[in-house]
Amino acid sequence: SKSFSHKYFVDGTIKVVNVPDGDTTRTIAVGTFGLGAQGAWALDLTNLSDLASTQASASSHLLWELTDSDAPQIGYIPNAPAIFAAANGDDSQWVAVFGNGYNASKSDSHADKTGEGALIVVDLLTGAVERTLLTGKKAANDPTGANRPNTVTEPVVADADLDGVADYLYSGDLFGNVWKVDLDGDSIDDWAFSPTDSGDAPKPLFRAVSREGTAQPITVRPSVAHHPD
Repeated sequence: SKSFSHKYFVDGTIKVVNVPDGDTTRTIAVGTFGLGAQGAWALDLTNLSDLASTQASASSHLLWELTDSDAPQIGYIPNAPAIFAAANGDDSQWVAVFGNGYNASKSDSHADKTGEGALIVVDLLTGAVERTLLTGKKAANDPTGANRPNTVTEPVVADADLDGVADYLYSGDLFGNVWKVDLDGDSIDDWAFSPTDSGDAPKPLFRAVSREGTAQPITVRPSVAHHPD
């Protein structure tokens, strides 16, 4: 009998948004490579009238590609990012925030040697990595003892006071931790995990464990809702 192995390609999630850019509005598609490769990509879909079935034409609409050469914590990302306008000095900046993905410690020229779970903050229009928010939970903290690299899944953005400005991000990880990031401040550099321990290191908001105390992996985006009180 023959042995077959499925080959993954660009099979991640795609999110399409309309964002202001000066006096115009641009339509941006952001997607991930899923299990096909480590990273993500963005296309400018604002004007497709000149699109032709050539490599050059398609490349003219490619905004950026994100790989583990941009941040070693980037692995195989199955989920779309959270996309929103963030404060950046006197202006706002559109960002895409990715969970770092699986198996970032894969042996290659950009392997993450610690296997640390992280959120990757990217400029939506340029693809520049603006911030890597490290959780502190690494392969050495794997609750199974197998030293698997940790991954933070797709974050959800929350507007707590309904003023149209993002206030918090929530995300889970492979080790059963739920993380909260406080987006308060004048720039992305001011963002911080909340709560923290006595040494200001990130502390999970919640840990998902079974009745026997076994950590429960969190692999999908959380949901948020406003309590009636």
